[in-house]
Amino acid sequence: MAPDAAMGHAANWPLLVLVLAFYGVLALTALASIVFWFWALVSCLRVPAGATFKSGNKLLWTLIILAGQILGALLYVALGRPDATD
Repeated sequence: MAPDAAMGHAANWPLLVLVLAFYGVLALTALASIVFWFWALVSCLRVPAGATFKSGNKLLWTLIILAGQILGALLYVALGRPDATD
């Protein structure tokens, strides 16, 4: 009997660990991006009416976040979010 046949699928456990780790990291990254997107949307919607954005207005940034998903949220944080002093 060949050694591989005697071990069955036990020799494949390192591959299984790598696959599960990959999908775990992928799931955590997806969850983090959803939380970040939701935070950016709420942050945009909670800006007071008198506050000024770095560029654009509340409607524009809300549409960018909704349409652009994570890219829209990143653009909002980098380019549109008002300073804390405003």
